[in-house]
Amino acid sequence: MKPGDKVHFSVPDSRTIVLKIIPRMTLAEMIERYASDEPYDEERIREEWQAEAADEVIKSLAND
Repeated sequence: MKPGDKVHFSVPDSRTIVLKIIPRMTLAEMIERYASDEPYDEERIREEWQAEAADEVIKSLAND
């Protein structure tokens, strides 16, 4: 384990702690692992995210 490593802790029972180091991936490994056949439309993704964020704000204001 090195500084900056990401880890996952779990406690399956009262006497056991499991620590797993999450492996780092290179950019090439990430692209290969998360490849998609769908075109990437950043504008559409941004618009959907903004609409969802606006809905959350409106809902939170309605609950106040």
